[in-house]
Parts: sequence; structure tokens; C-alpha cells
Amino acid sequence: MLNIAVNGDQPAYNTRQMVKLNVLAKSNDQPAQGVFSMSVIDDSKVPFDENAETTILTNLLLTSDIKGYIEKPNYYFNHPDAKVFADLDVLLLTQGYRRFSYDGIMTDKYPTIRYMPETSMSITGTLRANNGIPVNKGNVHLYIADKNYSANTITDADGKFAFNNLTFSDSSKVNVSARNNTRASEMVLSVDGDLSQRVSVNFNSPDEVLNIDSSLSAYLKNSKIQYNNTNVLKEVVIRDTKIVKTVSHKDYGSLASLSADADHTVPGSLFGGCANALECLKALANGMTFDNDNFYVMRDYSQGKRIPAAIFMRGEIIDINTLNSINTNEIESVEIFFKDELGLINSAYGTNGAIVINMKKAPETQKITLQELKSIIPQQNEVNFTPKGYARVRTFYLPRYSGPRESQPGKLDGRSTIYWNPNIITDKTGNALVEYFNSDGKGTYRVIIEGIDKDGNLGRQVFHYTVK
Repeated sequence: MLNIAVNGDQPAYNTRQMVKLNVLAKSNDQPAQGVFSMSVIDDSKVPFDENAETTILTNLLLTSDIKGYIEKPNYYFNHPDAKVFADLDVLLLTQGYRRFSYDGIMTDKYPTIRYMPETSMSITGTLRANNGIPVNKGNVHLYIADKNYSANTITDADGKFAFNNLTFSDSSKVNVSARNNTRASEMVLSVDGDLSQRVSVNFNSPDEVLNIDSSLSAYLKNSKIQYNNTNVLKEVVIRDTKIVKTVSHKDYGSLASLSADADHTVPGSLFGGCANALECLKALANGMTFDNDNFYVMRDYSQGKRIPAAIFMRGEIIDINTLNSINTNEIESVEIFFKDELGLINSAYGTNGAIVINMKKAPETQKITLQELKSIIPQQNEVNFTPKGYARVRTFYLPRYSGPRESQPGKLDGRSTIYWNPNIITDKTGNALVEYFNSDGKGTYRVIIEGIDKDGNLGRQVFHYTVK
């Protein structure tokens, strides 16, 4: 284990005062070069239980090797003594812990690597004719507007194509087209969906807080103070309103077998801040569960009936990948049906339940452009979508003050997390310097630092200081 020491430049601090912390990491009394993360929390605003915390020690040394539920995992690392060691033995025996066999590794016999590390992203799909026959040696063009990047590729005998070694940020708009082909209007292009990891069973469900209002009362109180110190726009009263007929499944004869009222309706306003309609629908589709690139009626899925639900847009059935290309700002509502009243849809498509995506209508007495017309009637040989990319780097907000609040007009600084840095690197002497400013909260601040050195040694330390 690493020996990490944290020392402040003063025994106590004032509000909005700069704090300078020195971090010293040692391994076997020798300076240790490593990478560490640090967070500084106002204890009076964030309730915590040290024994129940998840740390780098609990994760790498205990919970990652135990399949069952572990109550208060940090108890075994927080203050180790003879009783803790005895309790740890009981835990491992109870959980059926087994040793690992290193016989093969000791004789230089390593397991076969089946999945190589990902070094880039790929976009794959299939090009077919209208009759479903794969198009061999078809031309497919890729364009990423954010990067002004374009590429071309040729499909194989199965109509498959792939664009490899791609790098783009999240929410980038991607266009894949097969228009540069002879008789392109008779071709259908589809893009493979992103593979997602299945949600595993949550062994920590016994840790759920039943009365969250009381357990987080200090945090909620501070959030209310922060809200009261924000700028709130004045109320605007609209005196004249225009009744606009909303779009629903009733506007399409192909959906007449569905019930007049949906089991659940999601207003389009909830999709306004979404970059990807599919990802948001996974969270908003109450009563539905998502698995293997399909939506299922949750109550039927839990009983073993694994028949996917049908997805409709503008009265036509669509596949799951089409959701990636929808402009979320144009969604009027999403209607969710757990059953088909007359059974016409279920029997026609072999589905169970339905999700109807209602798009906003174009404003009346207003001409639409050719581009808007193309978006209403998408081309089969072209796909516009927003795949998952690399997340942009965000910087943790750190205010700078020149003195106490009394000498500076401004709003209350009610931050609960004072500082966070996931990339603190110690030098050859094992030292690193951290600087930040306190908030207006008084009391005890808790500094948590944990990480790993270049030799793989783990370390964690908790440091407290007082703000007056």
C-alpha cells in the first residue's frame, strides 16, 4: 500500500480563502510517482458514511472479486484491526471465495486474447436492393460535418460495409449515403446499431435509502439556498392563446387497431435537450424495457414473453436505428401501448405492444424547403444519425476570489463539492501541489485522495481541515 500524506499550508482557513495542499506519496519509504484523484467536500452539506463508501481499495481488492452483496465494504479498510480481519474471513467464507490459479502464468502459458483493446470507432452497415438482395461492390460514402471528414468504401458480397479508424466527438452528425451508385433509388441502406452492455443484477439493492428526504436533508437544504441565490426571470403572462390540434396515432388509419388512449404518453418537451432520441426513449418509455436492440413490454418480458414491440413514426413501422436520425426537437409526443386492442398490428408484424412517435406538423400557411421535404420523406439510400462518440473534456468550475465575501459584492457561494481533480500527478520526489478557493460554508472540509503509482501500488488518504 502507498503511504499518502496531505498537508495544508495553514492550520485553519477562512471562507473564500485560497488553500494550498501538498500531496506526498511514498512506497516503502521511497518517493512514488503516480496518478491520483482528489475531491474536497463540505461535510456539513453532504452526508456520508465512511464504512459504506466505495473506494479504490474496496473496488480493486474486494467487490470486484465477490459476486454477492457486501454490506459497508469500506468497513474492512477504514480502520483495520484484529476484529476486522476476523470479519473479513467470515465474509470471504460466506461468499464462497476461491483462490486464483496462476499455474499457467508461471509457466508462460497465457490465455488467448479474444477481444483486442479498442483503438478507434467504426461505423458498419448493409446495402441491399429493394427486394432484399445484398448489393455487391456497392459504393458507400461517409461524411462527418463536425470534422469536415469524408470517406468512401465498397461493400462485400453480403452487402456489408465498414468505416474503421474513426475518431469523432459525441453528438456529431454523420451522413452515410449510397447515392453514388447506378439505380441508387432502388437501394436500401441500413446502419448497425451501437452494441450496449446488458444491465446486470444490482447486488447493492439492500443499500437503497427508503427515506431519502431525511437522509439528504442537509444536502437538500443547501440546494434550496443555492436556488434562491440564482437569477430567476420575471413571470411572463400570455393573454392570447391559439388552440393547436396535437398529433396522435388517431391521425393514421394504419394504427386504428390501437386503443383510443395510450397507456403512457411522453410529451415532446422531455426530448428537447436530448442529443439522441433512442437513448432518451430508453429512460422515458415507462412500462417498457430495452434489451438486444429492441423494446419489450416490461410485464410480459419479466414473465418470459420476449416478443419485441413495434415502433411507428408517421404511421409507418421503422427499425430501431431510425431513432438515431430523428431530430428530437421535432417530436410532438411518444405514445406507448402495452397491447393491441384488435390484434391487427401484432398479427401483421409479429410484435407485442407498440411505440408511436408523433412528429410535429409543419406550420400552416408556411412553405417548406426542399431540405425539409426530404427530412419528412427520408431517402432509403441515405442515413443521417448521431452515433455515440468520445465525450468532450469538461473542466471543473473553480472560482477565484481576492478576499472574504464581506469585501466582495456578489452571491452566496454554496458549493458542496469544493474541488475535484482526477489527474493529479506526483513528480520524482513524490510531491504534488494543489490550489483552490474555499466556498462560503463554514465547518469541516474533507479531502479524499486516492490513486495508483507506476508500479501498481494502491493508496488512499482522507484529510480534514477547518474553515472559520
